[in-house]
Amino acid sequence: NCTWLFDPNDPQSSDVSENIAALLKIAIGQDLVSLVYQPIQNVASGRVEAVEALMRLKMLDGTSVPPSLFIPVAERTGAVLELGRWAIRTVCT
Repeated sequence: NCTWLFDPNDPQSSDVSENIAALLKIAIGQDLVSLVYQPIQNVASGRVEAVEALMRLKMLDGTSVPPSLFIPVAERTGAVLELGRWAIRTVCT
């Protein structure tokens, strides 16, 4: 009950976006997603007080996909829920 207009300049309708959406469906099962840990340092004391887990995604050929590309696609497609659950399990492990 709606109309969709194709806009070739819209990143959400691009082939790249569709490829990333397909990649996200298999990412966890194929070990294409990983976490890197960035320290959070107290500037005054110099001590590391925490770490932030940052998600990374790679294509089947090993090429990195920037978070600025895959996070919006994951949010739009709902894949962000499965990625979030995976991240929590991984961090807790």
